[in-house]
Amino acid sequence: MQRVLEKTERLASKYKSGYQRLVQNADTVWKVQNTSDGIVLAEILQAARWDKELSDAMQPIARRMELRVEQRYLQLAEAAGAENPALMVPRGWLLLGSVRGLIPQLQLNSNRKMILAAVEEMKWAHQVFCEAYIPPGRRT
Repeated sequence: MQRVLEKTERLASKYKSGYQRLVQNADTVWKVQNTSDGIVLAEILQAARWDKELSDAMQPIARRMELRVEQRYLQLAEAAGAENPALMVPRGWLLLGSVRGLIPQLQLNSNRKMILAAVEEMKWAHQVFCEAYIPPGRRT
């Protein structure tokens, strides 16, 4: 989890403005979750659904990481100029859940046009959300 968050922050840092980091977050999350670290994390989380011992062991780690993810989305939104940064937290989790749901679909066949179209739709929808969420005069 730690490495996935670090990779996400490192990739996002290439965007100079807070608003661009927020808009590009869908692409950033997509790229990082598609790394071996992201895929392994998703596999562990899936396994924890069926393995109570693993689930119990993961709880303290998951709580700490969930707080970091929440803080990251609050910081992203604040740096982008959001009036209400808290609105970005559930949107960020929706984005992460969408990414984690689409990745296994592409693992079956990386050329599945409908899944690739869904990925592009997810990125586009995130950009549209950001454009509505932060008016041009507030973007930083």
